Amino acid sequence: MSASAVKSSGVSRSVYVAQLRRAFLLRAHPDRFRNSEDHVRRGQARLLQALSERWNAQDFLDYTANVAPSSSNRMIMTSNSNFSKNSKTSKIPYVLEKRDGSLLEQTIQLDDSVENLLKSLAKALELSGAASLPPPPPPPPKPEPRKGLDANKIFWAQTSHSADSSNGTERFDINTQKGRDLMAFLKSTPASAIEERRSFRMDASAAALVARRLYSFQAIDGVSMGWSSESFAILLRSLIRLHEEHSSRFHVDSFYPLRLVFSHDDFQSKLDVYGGVLYLHPAATQLQMLETLQEVTKSNLEEFQQNRILLQDHTAQVQNDLGVKLAKGFSCSSEEYHSFLDRLVRNLGPGETKQEDLTRTSRALELERVRIVVESPAACRRARLTKEGYIQAHALMTLDELRNATSRLSEPALRKREEQRDDEKKCKEAVQQIQWALGLQKVTRRGILSHAEFLGSLSRLLDKQSEYRSKMAGYSLGIAGSGQFCHLSDDGSLVVPHNWT
Repeated sequence: MSASAVKSSGVSRSVYVAQLRRAFLLRAHPDRFRNSEDHVRRGQARLLQALSERWNAQDFLDYTANVAPSSSNRMIMTSNSNFSKNSKTSKIPYVLEKRDGSLLEQTIQLDDSVENLLKSLAKALELSGAASLPPPPPPPPKPEPRKGLDANKIFWAQTSHSADSSNGTERFDINTQKGRDLMAFLKSTPASAIEERRSFRMDASAAALVARRLYSFQAIDGVSMGWSSESFAILLRSLIRLHEEHSSRFHVDSFYPLRLVFSHDDFQSKLDVYGGVLYLHPAATQLQMLETLQEVTKSNLEEFQQNRILLQDHTAQVQNDLGVKLAKGFSCSSEEYHSFLDRLVRNLGPGETKQEDLTRTSRALELERVRIVVESPAACRRARLTKEGYIQAHALMTLDELRNATSRLSEPALRKREEQRDDEKKCKEAVQQIQWALGLQKVTRRGILSHAEFLGSLSRLLDKQSEYRSKMAGYSLGIAGSGQFCHLSDDGSLVVPHNWT
């Protein structure tokens, strides 16, 4: 975690705690000490368990919710805590791995004040080689309306999907109303369930970090599987054991710059030399995984490097000719996208990248470039304008067709992008305001959700902040589209539909 990622003057206490917590846990997780002695790993596991209890203590919740403690900043011990203020276990030893691989021995005083505890964690990270971190944020100033925003007329626009509006069917739909009851959901959701899912997500993140460092993959992705963090962590640990036992049988010492993607899909070729992706089936045995990893050779990596350089060159030529930005869509394969650009460059001809292109390029620098997203012909039959302000094209379009589409749709695309930017700015400001008001670590949009619905949902939360602050402080919130019930996500976030009641 870099110093620029955490600025005490620019983030709320809840955000600071969340970022510092993640950075520390990833460095202190037992999976990072697989080669250390057993007592070291056991000590790290005890540390994580104790910190989990400490972060759920009342003074920590008050700190993230920006509530002044009643008497002091000392920890309020609960009857079910495994340690107390006078217990020797309140001071726990632990280690962190330094950049040179040596272990840094540290201790943490768990019954210290919140500010001192956060400073201790930040100092330990700095001693282990991380960038220096700022001090914990001070208490927030008294809430005031943001400059330039009309909180009643512009910023918090109510939508037709608010809790007060209902049609004839919703009024009598008891089950739907019950599933959208936010207060009932918060009361019925124990903090232990949230912490457990957070712990599983951290286990998966730590295992992914260890696996990525062992294999030198650029990234490891398992999102498309839809697995829980607990199951994904088990899969990653199996991959780690595979490297520890059979790394001598690999044909390369490093798989960089390939990305590893776990997917249930059956691919003709497990290695995509155009997109730089190696696919593994999550149900594969250790032997099958080993066979797939053995398909990667030095010549494969060199071929991908050449394809990547060629892709960058072709992209620059086409973008300069059309005065746009190009991007590969989700439905378009990497090989299909490479063929698309190669065909366009061949049709440009050797004489078209001179004065005419220089004029187009200088004009494009004055104006914002339109973004063209290239999709598979099966998903996009003709060029069209998306609601996000992008031009959607298919991979079989000719250069002339692409030029005509760009000329026809550029102006409305730029107008839509400008509207989107205004809405995104309002959403960003709304998120910052609700984080300060409720002490939330993170606020995100989930699924298909308009900006107006997102803002309307946050508006009603802000109006009732006194009711929800104590129950939501320190947590993450996701606003989902209608049709969903209030539920816990896999990472421990509170997910509620925008039309919650």
